Amino acid sequence: MSNPRIFIDGHVGTTGLRIRDWLAGRDDCEIWTLPESERKSEEARKKAIAEADVSVLCLPDDGIVAAVLEESGEALPSGATVIDTTTGDPLRQANTGSLLAERGIAYLDATVGGSSRHVREGIAVVMAGGDA
Repeated sequence: MSNPRIFIDGHVGTTGLRIRDWLAGRDDCEIWTLPESERKSEEARKKAIAEADVSVLCLPDDGIVAAVLEESGEALPSGATVIDTTTGDPLRQANTGSLLAERGIAYLDATVGGSSRHVREGIAVVMAGGDA
Protein backbone atom coordinates (compact mmCIF):
# COMPACT_ATOMS: atom_id res chain seq x y z
CA MET A 1 0.00 0.00 0.00
CA SER A 2 1.28 3.47 -0.84
CA ASN A 3 1.78 6.19 1.74
CA PRO A 4 -1.27 8.37 2.43
CA ARG A 5 -1.37 11.69 0.59
CA ILE A 6 -2.01 14.54 3.04
CA PHE A 7 -3.05 17.98 1.82
CA ILE A 8 -2.61 20.83 4.31
CA ASP A 9 -4.78 23.86 3.56
CA GLY A 10 -3.64 26.84 5.57
CA HIS A 11 -0.02 25.73 5.86
CA VAL A 12 1.30 29.28 6.22
CA GLY A 13 -0.53 29.95 9.49
CA THR A 14 0.90 28.98 12.86
CA THR A 15 -0.96 25.68 13.21
CA GLY A 16 -0.68 24.61 9.58
CA LEU A 17 3.01 25.48 9.45
CA ARG A 18 3.72 23.45 12.58
CA ILE A 19 1.71 20.46 11.29
CA ARG A 20 3.51 20.64 7.94
CA ASP A 21 6.92 20.82 9.60
CA TRP A 22 6.12 17.90 11.91
CA LEU A 23 4.86 15.69 9.10
CA ALA A 24 7.70 16.66 6.75
CA GLY A 25 10.10 14.62 8.85
CA ARG A 26 8.13 11.41 8.33
CA ASP A 27 8.63 8.89 5.55
CA ASP A 28 5.23 7.21 5.89
CA CYS A 29 3.16 9.95 4.25
CA GLU A 30 3.29 12.36 1.32
CA ILE A 31 2.64 16.02 2.22
CA TRP A 32 1.05 18.45 -0.22
CA THR A 33 0.59 22.19 0.09
CA LEU A 34 -0.30 24.80 -2.47
CA PRO A 35 2.37 27.22 -3.67
CA GLU A 36 1.87 30.84 -2.68
CA SER A 37 0.64 31.72 -6.18
CA GLU A 38 -2.22 29.17 -5.89
CA ARG A 39 -3.17 29.42 -2.20
CA LYS A 40 -6.41 31.29 -2.93
CA SER A 41 -7.27 29.41 -6.13
CA GLU A 42 -10.50 27.42 -5.79
CA GLU A 43 -9.48 25.16 -8.67
CA ALA A 44 -6.04 24.38 -7.20
CA ARG A 45 -7.55 23.64 -3.79
CA LYS A 46 -10.29 21.50 -5.32
CA LYS A 47 -7.71 19.46 -7.24
CA ALA A 48 -5.54 18.96 -4.15
CA ILE A 49 -8.52 17.89 -2.03
CA ALA A 50 -9.70 15.52 -4.76
CA GLU A 51 -6.32 13.78 -4.91
CA ALA A 52 -5.63 13.65 -1.16
CA ASP A 53 -6.43 10.80 1.19
CA VAL A 54 -6.47 13.25 4.10
CA SER A 55 -7.16 16.99 3.97
CA VAL A 56 -6.05 18.99 7.02
CA LEU A 57 -7.85 22.33 7.23
CA CYS A 58 -6.07 25.04 9.26
CA LEU A 59 -8.23 27.99 8.31
CA PRO A 60 -9.23 31.22 10.11
CA ASP A 61 -12.85 30.28 10.94
CA ASP A 62 -15.57 27.70 10.41
CA GLY A 63 -17.29 29.87 7.79
CA ILE A 64 -14.22 29.57 5.58
CA VAL A 65 -14.10 25.81 6.24
CA ALA A 66 -17.75 25.52 5.14
CA ALA A 67 -16.99 27.53 1.97
CA VAL A 68 -13.93 25.40 1.15
CA LEU A 69 -15.87 22.16 1.61
CA GLU A 70 -18.78 23.53 -0.43
CA GLU A 71 -16.53 24.67 -3.29
CA SER A 72 -14.85 21.25 -3.23
CA GLY A 73 -18.24 19.63 -3.75
CA GLU A 74 -18.08 16.19 -5.27
CA ALA A 75 -14.30 16.49 -5.74
CA LEU A 76 -13.91 15.35 -2.14
CA PRO A 77 -13.83 11.58 -2.62
CA SER A 78 -15.69 9.00 -0.61
CA GLY A 79 -13.24 7.30 1.73
CA ALA A 80 -11.26 10.49 2.33
CA THR A 81 -10.71 12.05 5.74
CA VAL A 82 -11.02 15.72 6.65
CA ILE A 83 -9.22 16.93 9.78
CA ASP A 84 -10.43 20.39 10.80
CA THR A 85 -8.14 22.26 13.21
CA THR A 86 -10.14 25.47 12.83
CA THR A 87 -11.70 27.02 15.93
CA GLY A 88 -15.41 27.30 15.35
CA ASP A 89 -18.95 26.67 16.45
CA PRO A 90 -19.23 23.07 17.74
CA LEU A 91 -22.78 22.69 16.34
CA ARG A 92 -21.70 23.86 12.90
CA GLN A 93 -18.73 21.49 12.98
CA ALA A 94 -20.94 18.58 14.07
CA ASN A 95 -23.28 19.39 11.17
CA THR A 96 -20.32 19.46 8.78
CA GLY A 97 -19.27 16.05 10.07
CA SER A 98 -22.77 14.65 9.54
CA LEU A 99 -23.00 16.00 5.99
CA LEU A 100 -19.62 14.54 5.07
CA ALA A 101 -20.46 11.19 6.70
CA GLU A 102 -23.51 10.89 4.41
CA ARG A 103 -21.01 10.95 1.51
CA GLY A 104 -18.65 8.40 3.07
CA ILE A 105 -16.11 11.01 4.17
CA ALA A 106 -14.66 10.87 7.68
CA TYR A 107 -14.47 14.16 9.61
CA LEU A 108 -12.40 14.93 12.69
CA ASP A 109 -12.94 18.13 14.62
CA ALA A 110 -9.41 18.65 15.94
CA THR A 111 -9.49 21.79 18.06
CA VAL A 112 -6.07 23.04 19.08
CA GLY A 113 -5.86 24.15 22.70
CA GLY A 114 -3.15 26.67 23.49
CA SER A 115 -1.72 29.88 22.16
CA SER A 116 0.29 30.47 18.99
CA ARG A 117 3.40 30.20 21.15
CA HIS A 118 2.30 26.77 22.40
CA VAL A 119 1.77 25.63 18.81
CA ARG A 120 5.20 26.94 17.72
CA GLU A 121 6.86 25.21 20.67
CA GLY A 122 5.02 21.96 19.98
CA ILE A 123 3.26 21.89 23.37
CA ALA A 124 -0.32 22.67 22.32
CA VAL A 125 -2.99 20.09 23.03
CA VAL A 126 -5.23 18.74 20.26
CA MET A 127 -8.70 17.61 21.26
CA ALA A 128 -10.07 15.53 18.38
CA GLY A 129 -13.48 13.98 17.97
CA GLY A 130 -15.18 12.20 15.11
CA ASP A 131 -15.61 8.86 13.42
CA ALA A 132 -12.26 8.48 11.64
